[in-house]
Amino acid sequence: MRKLILLALLFIPFIIFAEPRYNLPIENSPFIGAENAPIVIVEFIDYQWPHCVEVGPTIDRLVEEFDGKVKLVIKFFPYKYRDYARIAAEASVEAWKQGKFKEMHSLLIKKSPRLNRESLIQYAKDLNLDVEKFTKAIDNFEGTDIIERDLKRAKDLDLYVTPAFDINGLKVLVVR
Repeated sequence: MRKLILLALLFIPFIIFAEPRYNLPIENSPFIGAENAPIVIVEFIDYQWPHCVEVGPTIDRLVEEFDGKVKLVIKFFPYKYRDYARIAAEASVEAWKQGKFKEMHSLLIKKSPRLNRESLIQYAKDLNLDVEKFTKAIDNFEGTDIIERDLKRAKDLDLYVTPAFDINGLKVLVVR
């Protein structure tokens, strides 16, 4: 019960200020948590950005502590001037396609900034992914459609920082 009260207190400011609500499509996006959870947190993430890495464990803890009540949906927002942000997003997409999204997502946050090609291939091996398929996917940018779709959605929402969140239709930007 105490956890529900804490969660409610976190969201009261969003309700009081009556921010505009967004209908952000989440179909065909990787997620962690219960598929039909009443609380949906959409995170626009750049795996190479320290602020995303810092908030990662907190978001993971929310999903775990409120098991069945929170769904974390990931949208990819790799900043174009970071060396490994895009390939890390590609790795995440391919791990999702191979059924190991949660595990790869956690590894990318834990291991950042070690996100070069060789490191990503090692992570794929560690997760028992089909390494040949994984390598081909990241080398050929096979996740481009999904990543570009997410970047377009971020632009449409006027997002300019990561991490950025949508919590049940309310846009939340992290202030640094």
